[in-house]
Amino acid sequence: MSSRSMSFRLSMLVAVAATSVVFAGCAADSSTTADDSEQALSSAEALSSESTATDPVEDGVVTDTDADDAAGEAAEQDDAPAPVDIGCGFRMTLRERIKKHFDTNGDGKLDHAEREELKDAIGDHPRLKLELVKIGIKARHHVMKRVVWAYDADNSGDLDATERAALKAAIDGRCAARKARALAEFDANGDGSLDDGELRAALVDRLQDRVAKVKAVLGKFDANGDGKLDDGERAAAKAALKAHYLAKRDEVKAKFDTNGDGKLDDGEIAALKAAIRARFEKVAPTE
Repeated sequence: MSSRSMSFRLSMLVAVAATSVVFAGCAADSSTTADDSEQALSSAEALSSESTATDPVEDGVVTDTDADDAAGEAAEQDDAPAPVDIGCGFRMTLRERIKKHFDTNGDGKLDHAEREELKDAIGDHPRLKLELVKIGIKARHHVMKRVVWAYDADNSGDLDATERAALKAAIDGRCAARKARALAEFDANGDGSLDDGELRAALVDRLQDRVAKVKAVLGKFDANGDGKLDDGERAAAKAALKAHYLAKRDEVKAKFDTNGDGKLDDGEIAALKAAIRARFEKVAPTE
């Protein structure tokens, strides 16, 4: 399997709605140019989120549609580009890469036309997926959707200021933990940053980790051993992954269906969301 096939981003460091929900910490008032740019950049950034079966938000697969979406995107993992960054402020951040990609006149900021171009891409998810792939990012819509769902504590379908603040705090904490771990492992000279050699070592380690994880999930479906999934193999992978997500959903439902009526009512869903948020905030990412 080629390095291009091995991107398996475990990070949940960015997750917000790509439409009406703004990333926590970015001003919600889109009346100004700066805020408008931040909202668009944050929405694009959010679509890079990915997860694995052990991530807290996997418990947010609660419908057949959720399971189908999650399985479909997971089955496409072997087509993702290799990682070019490890995020959290090391070298060029994800947001900076997105901004640079859409800053067509190279003036270091997004003018009105460039912001509209980005916003149009966000509105058309398939198009944004192609744009992100150009800069080495794999869009993960279903993960973003589940994180927003978990932080929508009042089930309003949107994140209010308090909910956005809670998400912002959780993401900041996970990013700090991830950065500290990377520095502890790869900052050989102890200067508090990763120089080119140290960053290269971190990227190699991350790629090898993703190779192993992708092989564990998808390798068994490569029946002809050619290092990639053909249409039939991908269909088999998707079917197996969907079965996994449906089984996970049944497991979660059994745990939170406290009144035993075979479904999750509003109170039980609220308890599930609270449990997902607690794990997301207290259990550090493993990448």
